[in-house]
Amino acid sequence: MDGLELLQQAQAAGLTVRAEGDRIRVRGPKQAEPLACLLIQNKDAVLRALARQSGSFHYTDEVMELGDVCAGWTPTRWAAELRRKADCCDRYRPDIAAYYRKWAEDIEARLRGANP
Repeated sequence: MDGLELLQQAQAAGLTVRAEGDRIRVRGPKQAEPLACLLIQNKDAVLRALARQSGSFHYTDEVMELGDVCAGWTPTRWAAELRRKADCCDRYRPDIAAYYRKWAEDIEARLRGANP
């Protein structure tokens, strides 16, 4: 089931849902318990929806310098590492995954000589 739909149903039923690490905390009226159970059963989707709603990480258009990040690392290698990290973050923190991907895209665009 779609996490965003579940969150909308929860809000309409008077439930509050928030992420606490890899868990969700659900509070509200006892009569909404079946919906709370449904939220828990779909925890991964709910966590992704909460992360999208929170917008805790936003990519900024500020100029990023392509300095020597780690000794011996090239910008291409760093972009690949950011994509690897994004893949690892997809499940629990899609907001951070999107940030890493955008950063990698910016590095790759600069390497191609395009404007970011």
